[in-house]
Amino acid sequence: MHVAEHYALACGAQLSAPHIPLDFYPVPHEKYICLVTQSDILSKKYDFYNEVVDLLIPYLADVKIVQIGAPDDPELPNTINYRGLTRKQNNYIISKSLAVAGNDFYYTHAAAVLNKPLITLFGPLYKEISRPFWGDKGEHYCI
Repeated sequence: MHVAEHYALACGAQLSAPHIPLDFYPVPHEKYICLVTQSDILSKKYDFYNEVVDLLIPYLADVKIVQIGAPDDPELPNTINYRGLTRKQNNYIISKSLAVAGNDFYYTHAAAVLNKPLITLFGPLYKEISRPFWGDKGEHYCI
């Protein structure tokens, strides 16, 4: 049972797709993917995003890589830095992206609701019970 279903059952609540609020933020790029480096739990942080960026760049051609996260997340080289924006601004940036990859955090779950192709990196939680609940499961890759 997914953790969202478990909580709903315990509370006697019905699950429905959440509303993801968006605030416009000017992104001058038409084609980009988002890397979400933010996490609220240390064990969910991923330390090798620099290597991920280096591996992706040769395959992306004219597609940019946008980093979203907390202002104190390390800035990734060869990415466009949008760290430190509001949650609604980041939601907007995600809504316009081609795909999203990142830690198991709010933004990867928001990307699922927004039906974005998604790669989520999991830490101490089992992906089977905490993977994104909404969106197209065929477009979600959980590691």
